[in-house]
Amino acid sequence: MEPDAGTPIVAFDRPAGGIMVDAVVSDNAAGIGTAFRHLRGHGHRRIAYIGDEERIFTGHERAAAFRACMAASGEPVTGLVHPGVAEPARIAAALDAALHGPARATALITGNASTTLEVLRHLGPAAAHLAIVGFDDFALADLLQPAITVIAQDSDTIGRTAIDLLHQRMTDHTRPVQTVTIGVELIVRGSGELPPASS
Repeated sequence: MEPDAGTPIVAFDRPAGGIMVDAVVSDNAAGIGTAFRHLRGHGHRRIAYIGDEERIFTGHERAAAFRACMAASGEPVTGLVHPGVAEPARIAAALDAALHGPARATALITGNASTTLEVLRHLGPAAAHLAIVGFDDFALADLLQPAITVIAQDSDTIGRTAIDLLHQRMTDHTRPVQTVTIGVELIVRGSGELPPASS
């Protein structure tokens, strides 16, 4: 299904469900891969992922990328992948399972900013001893102790690209639909560089 030729639409962050329109998305798989390799480089082998529901595009992309990283490294994923609704009780339960279950994690990748904040809220002072890399930057992330290492989306480029695609669609509504993937950046601040607690 395509929108009416007189109504140009550009989706961002995720493709528009059910209609064929131009879209601008972040490189979710590369971001998770970067976070995973960063934690592995600091000695972590038991890395857990807590993220959004997989029915959501970004939630699915990031959880799938994490599973692929674990598979490529030869590590089992059982007990370490926790997608689901972004609610405090669910995130707290996922965190407890990841940190206190039989496959106890020494590091954590969080799938979005709201999950990162809820994890930090639940951990309290104990967050200072757990390696964390969050997907999405957020206000005051650099002021925490330790400051939070994140995979940052390039909002400026996403915005400019969306506007460019909109102008192109307005000029030629018959051109092929495009999905443009924008790169992400690892911002190193401290939390993702903590070693495993046992070392």
